[in-house]
Amino acid sequence: MIGVYMTVDAVRMAKERGYDLLEVSPSADPPVCKIADYGKYMYEKKKKEHDAKKKQTVINIKEVQLRPQTDEHDLESRWLRIAAPSSRRPSWKASASQW
Repeated sequence: MIGVYMTVDAVRMAKERGYDLLEVSPSADPPVCKIADYGKYMYEKKKKEHDAKKKQTVINIKEVQLRPQTDEHDLESRWLRIAAPSSRRPSWKASASQW
């Protein structure tokens, strides 16, 4: 931490060192900036986002369509084949609803 400086002085200090002035928190009073290499900063930021995305888990929900005529053996085999979170959706045909 260097301290509180005017914007012109902070930009001049960054240019003298061969770096850029990055605004970290613009809503703070006074705004918080840091002297760093912008290319390296963007690379590290992109790498952190990539690592966070890689650690996410995606849950796929499989759907099984059932009809009133579906036999119990068929139901058991379908549930064994899925072995994952699933949703059940009954499907009706016009002829099946007349039973």
